[in-house]
Amino acid sequence: MNVKKLIVLVATLALVLAACGGGDGGDGGTAAPPAPGAGDPAAGVDVYKATCSACHGGDLAGVDGLGKPLAPSD
Repeated sequence: MNVKKLIVLVATLALVLAACGGGDGGDGGTAAPPAPGAGDPAAGVDVYKATCSACHGGDLAGVDGLGKPLAPSD
């Protein structure tokens, strides 16, 4: 792989992670991940509205040219 392709790949990955809320959660990276099945659905709604809905829409139908529909899903 040449250097130009590698740079494009790394830049694309960085943009994808940033767009999906891959930033610092404010815990300094020290918080343990939640146990499987654990979670707060109400907090999840807030996270979706603040981060994901910009591309996937408030109704999960997706936004043309930005994000794929999340519902219905295979």
